[in-house]
Amino acid sequence: MYKQILESLTDFAPLAVGALIVFITFFVLLTIWTSKRDKSYIKHMADLPLHDSEKP
Repeated sequence: MYKQILESLTDFAPLAVGALIVFITFFVLLTIWTSKRDKSYIKHMADLPLHDSEKP
């Protein structure tokens, strides 16, 4: 039984590798984008949830 399950998983190996590549690429690009952003913009966005009394 286990042998049949393990043999059937070989069909999903390319999907797992593709998902891993997409996952790593997303977080690398997000890290690069965040590091290149202006620090005042990031500070402003981080403080937004704390300003409940302000209206947009």
